[in-house]
Amino acid sequence: VNVGSVPITLSLWDSLGVATAGLLGNATQSTFAGVARFSGLSVSVAGTALHLLAESNGVLESSVDFDVNPNAPTALAFVTAPPNTVIAGEPWSFSVRARDAANNTVIIVDLSYFGFTESSTINTPTVEVALVDGIATFTVTGTVHVETTGLGRFSFRIGPPSNPPTPVNGQVRILAAAAKRLSLTGVANPFQSGSQSSVTVKAEDEFGNHQTSYSGTLVFASSDAHTGVALPSPTLMTDGTLYLPGAIGLVSLGPQTLRATAQDDADLFGQIEV
Repeated sequence: VNVGSVPITLSLWDSLGVATAGLLGNATQSTFAGVARFSGLSVSVAGTALHLLAESNGVLESSVDFDVNPNAPTALAFVTAPPNTVIAGEPWSFSVRARDAANNTVIIVDLSYFGFTESSTINTPTVEVALVDGIATFTVTGTVHVETTGLGRFSFRIGPPSNPPTPVNGQVRILAAAAKRLSLTGVANPFQSGSQSSVTVKAEDEFGNHQTSYSGTLVFASSDAHTGVALPSPTLMTDGTLYLPGAIGLVSLGPQTLRATAQDDADLFGQIEV
């Protein structure tokens, strides 16, 4: 109907009848001879049963439904990011998707797109991947060792052997598990009868990681039953480390055992043979 110049605005709606962003270009045009002409429009959001809604002065008209497919994947992205920290030995997980340049999820059915590459020297974990609706969920087990440098960070890369899409990288800090044993070092060996030696005691988890948060009183004992033996009195360990300079004195000849035990936990102990 030729009623002069009348503005008409287009909007994009999803299959649930909800207006959605993603219509790019000049979505408002005025009529000329009763017709509004739109050019250069594009839809950046992927979806099914989308439709356009034209509105002018309160009058609405809907287009037929149409589908928009995502473009080729350009990058991988976390859906659920990996945790910042993980206790040694505990499983952890995260999920990844492929996306196009407009951030639409691209349904990938080829697991090679989600190859897991460990770039850390901490240890070699076991990785299981489940791919559902284009979302790859990784479950990682066997990250058990804390590096002595790099704050114990376990680094990895998710992506195909060649690009595109651009891979995604992640880091997880591995923390020591609960203290399970004590490690004794620094005792003179061989030990000179009647002399004094220092000893260093560290709390470790079941994987041998230093548990620096452990605090507790340690009690010392020795297989040397001679009356002249010198052993430390019960001493408080803090930060998972105890250093006792010149605190050990053994007398009897032959192999001897020095043992340290947590005062409140008889299962937390360690010993050294000299």
